[in-house]
Amino acid sequence: MSPTRVLTLTTGILSLTKSDDELAVVVGHELAHAVAGHSREDHLSGKHDKLLLLPWLPAVLPGQALARLAACIDPIFHLPAFVLTSPARAIVYWKLRKSRVQEREADYMGLMLMCEAGYDPAAAITHWVEMDARAQEHFSKLQAKYGRGNVLPVNEWNLTHPHPSTRIAEIQTLIPKVRAMVDHGKHLQQEGRPEIPELAYFSEEAGGRGQGDGAAAAWDHWRSC
Repeated sequence: MSPTRVLTLTTGILSLTKSDDELAVVVGHELAHAVAGHSREDHLSGKHDKLLLLPWLPAVLPGQALARLAACIDPIFHLPAFVLTSPARAIVYWKLRKSRVQEREADYMGLMLMCEAGYDPAAAITHWVEMDARAQEHFSKLQAKYGRGNVLPVNEWNLTHPHPSTRIAEIQTLIPKVRAMVDHGKHLQQEGRPEIPELAYFSEEAGGRGQGDGAAAAWDHWRSC
């Protein structure tokens, strides 16, 4: 989802969706980013992040040079390398963590959106199992080409998105909650209460996990519709 709220589906992602339910997983996830205002959050925080990072950039290159010396000549250079690069690394890791939080938030909201639209949220498991298999296949090909010692797994804290296996485990626990929330919301609507409570529950749940910003914005947006 672009900052202008234009949703683009590539032929690559379409080739990975084997049913309308799996396509709803992708569309629901991207719509959730828009409803939660993640692009706006990124735009506002990006300026502050650059200001935080800018003073530490001059120390990064010397720090990396010392890290190479530590690897090739003497481990004693590890300490100054760590001191020079750790502030910038901390800021980058914080940004990466925030991105992963937004992805988890969109996964949760996307499941609710697709479930309420009548699609099966269990398709999210099928989708991410396929994505995980593709990632493992690509990783195995790289190891075969360049050698196992030269191609190592990337830790999740270095990624902008949670690992597919992490998403699968989390989605498995979310599906029963999502179905219950949507059913409860439909029951309230039948009783003549027009408000949909799912995002209120989500805001509380997300807030407990440290993910409340986008959820709260989504709830406000939904109430204003």
